[in-house]
Amino acid sequence: MPRLSSNPTGATFLTIRDGEFVRRIGSTLSLAGRPFRFNGNNTYYLQAGIAYHRNAGVEETLDKMAELGLTVARANAHNDHPPSQDPAAIQTEPGVYNETNLIALDQSIVEAKKRNIKLILKLTNNWTAYGGIERYVQWKVGHQPSAAETPIAVSVSGRAANVVAMTVR
Repeated sequence: MPRLSSNPTGATFLTIRDGEFVRRIGSTLSLAGRPFRFNGNNTYYLQAGIAYHRNAGVEETLDKMAELGLTVARANAHNDHPPSQDPAAIQTEPGVYNETNLIALDQSIVEAKKRNIKLILKLTNNWTAYGGIERYVQWKVGHQPSAAETPIAVSVSGRAANVVAMTVR
């Protein structure tokens, strides 16, 4: 049976157990077979904040979210910027990952979990500030892509997280 918890605002929410994931059943999100509704925040910078040793700022953001009753955060699980432009880059070239920066991502997951905040982890986006789809196309075609070149699909699979007990599938 799912556990109900509350926060200082009095809001109740389902706590997440190890191995549980929010799933879609038809047009409804569910957790442990019950409808899952949430209020959340876009905290795309969690991994980068930890990679830049700004842990206090990440923790403050997550603490404030918990205080406000926000139970879900959207965060980047990608950063494909060239390392010369961003030392928090996760993927430095196709299939080459910076383990230290992946550990920063793992740690951001741990910090969210401590506060019972569920994460929607994005694997890429269109923002060139984090590499984005344009970077994948550039790697594929070998040059700066034109608008007519089609984006390619991305996959990060099979890596075992070092800080949390989970495998990316």
